[in-house]
Amino acid sequence: MSKFIFLIPLFIFVQHAYAQGIQFADGTSTKMDNTFLTLSSSEDPTIEGSRYLNDTFSRARISLMPSQIYAVRYNVFGDEMEFRGTDNKILALNKNKISAEVTFLDTNITYSLYEYKEDDDLISRGYFTRLNPTGANIILKKNVVVFLKEKESKTGYDPYRPPMYKKVKDRIYIKLENEMPVLLTQNKRKLSKLFRGREKEIINFLNKERINLSKDKDLIKFSNYLNNL
Repeated sequence: MSKFIFLIPLFIFVQHAYAQGIQFADGTSTKMDNTFLTLSSSEDPTIEGSRYLNDTFSRARISLMPSQIYAVRYNVFGDEMEFRGTDNKILALNKNKISAEVTFLDTNITYSLYEYKEDDDLISRGYFTRLNPTGANIILKKNVVVFLKEKESKTGYDPYRPPMYKKVKDRIYIKLENEMPVLLTQNKRKLSKLFRGREKEIINFLNKERINLSKDKDLIKFSNYLNNL
């Protein structure tokens, strides 16, 4: 996973109204100090696959400076939004900016930064897409890339597998009003326990509407129900 090295002054990309593409520019506003961090760019060339959602940098805006356009790629494995800086330095958006959102302009997909609970109850910060665009109760999706270690051939007949990054199924989280996102369990009874005092009501809705907690359309229906309670 990428590691921070040190804080640097902000280098930004500005696209003027009639300019073609993205241009480099120095950011000198002290108000924006520590918005970006430098990342280690070292990578083992023997590892196959990609840690990125898309290897190429794409045009994007961030909510902290909505008038600017940046070249950004999402490092899913490291859970970092990477920006191309001057002299080909790779910068990452400082995840202490917890309210930050990054919108990729070519796809119109927005990634929002949240503090969330992992399976072991540790608290992390990472990027999610929202399944329902409005409401205090939100269903979130998290892209996942895992690292698979090298697998030697033990018998001579089973194939050798090089070390690789592999994209796996997105993980679904639920964020209730004034709560951190947590992994959404597929067990309806366990899920109902998040709604203290309304467990029976939640179970009845899930069963009556035949909600499949792995289908987007059903999750949106569930979130609409929660936001109208």
